[in-house]
Amino acid sequence: MLQYFLNPWLLTGLMGISLPIIVHLFTRRRFDVVQWAAMQFLIPARRTRRRIRLAELLLMLLRVGMIAILALAMARPWLPAGLTGGFRSAGSRSVVFVIDSSDSMSRTDGLSTLHGNAKRRAVEFLQSLDPGDSAALIDARDKPRVVTDSPSQNLAVLADAVTSLPGPAGAADLERAAERALALLAKAGSAAREIVVLTDRQRAGWEPDSADRWTRFDKLLELSAVRPRLWVVDVSDAVAPPRQNVAVEVLRLSRDLTVPGFPLRAEAQIRGYGGTIKEIPVQVSVNGQVLAQQSQTVRLDADGRTRAEFEVALPSVGTQIVSIEALVPGDPIPSDNVSHASVRVTDALPVLLINGTESRDLRERETFFAAIALSSLDHGSPRIAARVVDATAVTTEDIHSAVVVLTADVADLPESIPAELAKFVAGGGGLFVCTGPNTTPESFHKLFHTTGLISGAELTRTRTAQADVVRIAQTSLQPGWMTRFRSESGRSFLKAGFQQWWLTQLTAGNASPADGPAAAGGGDSGERTSSPAADVAAVRPGVLALLTTGDPILIGSQYGRGSVLVWTSSLSRRWNDLSTRSDYLPFLHEAVFQTAGAQIRRNLDFAEPLIALTQPTSPAGPAPGVTDSLQFRTPENRIAPGTVTGDPANRQVVLPDTYIPGIYQQLRSDAADDTAVDQFVVNYDRSEADVAELSPGDQDRLASSDRMRFVRSMAELARNMYGGEARFELWPLLVWIFPVRLTGELLMTRRLVGGAHQNEMPVRSR
Repeated sequence: MLQYFLNPWLLTGLMGISLPIIVHLFTRRRFDVVQWAAMQFLIPARRTRRRIRLAELLLMLLRVGMIAILALAMARPWLPAGLTGGFRSAGSRSVVFVIDSSDSMSRTDGLSTLHGNAKRRAVEFLQSLDPGDSAALIDARDKPRVVTDSPSQNLAVLADAVTSLPGPAGAADLERAAERALALLAKAGSAAREIVVLTDRQRAGWEPDSADRWTRFDKLLELSAVRPRLWVVDVSDAVAPPRQNVAVEVLRLSRDLTVPGFPLRAEAQIRGYGGTIKEIPVQVSVNGQVLAQQSQTVRLDADGRTRAEFEVALPSVGTQIVSIEALVPGDPIPSDNVSHASVRVTDALPVLLINGTESRDLRERETFFAAIALSSLDHGSPRIAARVVDATAVTTEDIHSAVVVLTADVADLPESIPAELAKFVAGGGGLFVCTGPNTTPESFHKLFHTTGLISGAELTRTRTAQADVVRIAQTSLQPGWMTRFRSESGRSFLKAGFQQWWLTQLTAGNASPADGPAAAGGGDSGERTSSPAADVAAVRPGVLALLTTGDPILIGSQYGRGSVLVWTSSLSRRWNDLSTRSDYLPFLHEAVFQTAGAQIRRNLDFAEPLIALTQPTSPAGPAPGVTDSLQFRTPENRIAPGTVTGDPANRQVVLPDTYIPGIYQQLRSDAADDTAVDQFVVNYDRSEADVAELSPGDQDRLASSDRMRFVRSMAELARNMYGGEARFELWPLLVWIFPVRLTGELLMTRRLVGGAHQNEMPVRSR
């Protein structure tokens, strides 16, 4: 009861109400009764005596009431505003709304999705804020997207931003979104600061078992000048919790650049959460057209996973979208049942082979077998257009006319060529470096290390096989394009014997300045320099394959937007017999397409900037005379303009905002229609497919140390948030009642003193 008084200690003044009672009792007049015959005519009637006593009692109550009113007014009683007209903010408050936009929010209650409910409730809650309050908005996805940079007092504009949020897609990192909310509130100057997270009961977005993350969050709370309160509102109260879910994880391709008719391998994991053992039909499609011959059925255990693998050959030139979908009727989250990948199909790739072994006998040249393998015809159409140039005669025009440059046992190059190679790879070209007898540690360092191309690898010495046969270790082949050589059809690659190879020392090297803008997300790439920069983060090449001795045989690295491979043995029969194996041709083709595919990344991670060429019809680069004004169609069918960057020789179009996973299409804005000239896929973390909900124990861990509070409705949120301040104070009313009571007391006293009672006294006659 005392919580409804702002100054409860002043209620002690109510003891003053005893004063009028005491005065009344002690001032009652006592008379000695004297019998006098004539007094019988002055004795008032019994009715009159009762009225006098009632008037005296009312007068005492008026005086008691006045003292009580004064005491209560000083104690300042109040009532919750919700009892008189709804809870509202008392002002000087900043609120950051965090709306969960993950896949699970696409579930519906029959009328609207959970995401739609969250947006509607956020807009309604904005109306309870005072005009002097401020608010901000964060779209919680795999990486939170800050919609408003700082809390704004323009609540109407913020309501429009909430309504315009794209639909749910992907995962949600709610802890990181809460951290971003803390950063926004640091810019606010309000006395009260709140974070309101509107989400469902799903556990995946919170990671309650991650003690490190929540310890960091607690430290950020302690550093806040004004500690914010974090409220978690459940918007799924009308939806039953899902018992099972099936999800298709990210679709992996052996390569994302190919030529017509050249099969590529694709695979995807299919996960089951809850449920029972079932047979899942899986279908494969290209650009939405189902490939009936590729359809299959997989067995999925309860809370298990299985793999769907297939090969597909794309017949036409252009960018194709390959999709795999699990057909599960009644799945609670159907959006995660499909996964996409983008594949660029182009004409024969131009490849430059730089021969490092001069000989009149073509068979003695290091590029002899490679040129034959890369120029072979398949169904009458070449996949690769290979051209051989001696190392002493290579020119700048040769470098930039190719998509991939392969150096075969090259010990020296013309003076300007190493720098041109660095520019070529930094701009998105591919480089395949093959060593051999002519290669030396000094030449390798000069050509590839000092230019920054392979700054994280150094050759030390050659090693010769002893009695045992040295082969490639099957278990060392990394997933991706090397996976096919682990299968039965690719076993000849593993049977190749190696007699000699270079020992390689891997160190953390420096990337080129070209690595910076391109990797960071799309600023202007500017002028490319060939020397590594000391202030750029170190890059360590990765080992893609090992020999059975444990020595690296194939090393991969990135430089700018391009890709680099290093083969530590020869490409001919000098140091191994791989060229005599049936897998020699597939290996070279896969290696070339792998390095060429790095020119433009069409399969991106969530929130990674989308970088495209101004004219992506040729892998060799943009065609002259093509307009730079390009646009993109996003997965929610919104047209977004791209930003043209780069120098005239390497123009790019950048779309930095890829916060919505799905298929992006590059459009020509000057075209008569909106035909797509290129397509990209943005993937996301599939952990959101786990439909497990927060348990009471999870909520207790998250709410420990008053870190956050869970509420089930917006009314409960308003009551808890505003209950201590949104109040209706009663003391003004008591102040107005006091003079009324005082006036009544004066009138009553005057009436009694004036002898009103004797006017009503009867006169007795004899």
